[in-house]
Amino acid sequence: MSSEDSTDAGISSNPFAVFILILFGIVLLVYLLSNPIKQALDTCRLKFLSFVLARYWCMVLEKYKEELDNFFQPLHMKKKEISENLDVLEIGIGDGTNFPYYPEGCNVHALDIDDTCEAVVQNNIKKYPHLMFKKFYCSFL
Repeated sequence: MSSEDSTDAGISSNPFAVFILILFGIVLLVYLLSNPIKQALDTCRLKFLSFVLARYWCMVLEKYKEELDNFFQPLHMKKKEISENLDVLEIGIGDGTNFPYYPEGCNVHALDIDDTCEAVVQNNIKKYPHLMFKKFYCSFL
């Protein structure tokens, strides 16, 4: 057996070296995939949470519709005193449930933790031509 034959076998003849290389590959793969997996899980969690909260909020609104009407009544009574370019920042806008209560000529700025609400809000505000949707801010602490 010449020295050339022993070097040709290389790593494949050393089971420990093969084990270390495979282990290194697995660790590298887990490290590279962990961030996208974490991001995907966070996205799924937020979408599920927003779905559940939207369904829950619809049930709550049915129970408290009269109280909401009474809450926003002073705003409608002062409609004439409010300038046409009233800026409203709604925190936790969800699907825009409060749109019917805003006086005419409001500029709506929205803040929510779920960026998927933006498309829903922009679609729902079309039902209220007296409102102007200005900007959607997405922020999660």
